[in-house]
Amino acid sequence: MKLLLDSSVLLWAIYEPEKLSITAFNSITDAENTRYLSDASLWELGLKIAKGKLGYESSQTSFRDRIRAIDARSLAISQLHIQTAITLPPHHADPFDRMLIAQAQLENMALVTSDRNIGRYEAKIVW
Repeated sequence: MKLLLDSSVLLWAIYEPEKLSITAFNSITDAENTRYLSDASLWELGLKIAKGKLGYESSQTSFRDRIRAIDARSLAISQLHIQTAITLPPHHADPFDRMLIAQAQLENMALVTSDRNIGRYEAKIVW
């Protein structure tokens, strides 16, 4: 299964795995699944690091090293992703989450998230 990790799930996976649900943890650690990180999530987390709002060890170098350790592939933002994100129903206002929903829909991925509002969209959710 192809998994798209949201930014909170990424942080919990690399800093506090005990915060993940059992289903999310098992899905992320299952070698049969392929993990993806959207450029949108990395952008969102980069903004938080720059503002000192992460609350975790937040040097760019250590953060990149931890991301590498979970062996996730990068998912770039395409024009089709953007077009889809801006046409989604207004259930969720966060532009980063809307992008993840669009990417999960278009790329046939399961979105790993604890955000209940995302469940209002047509997307496969793992939590």
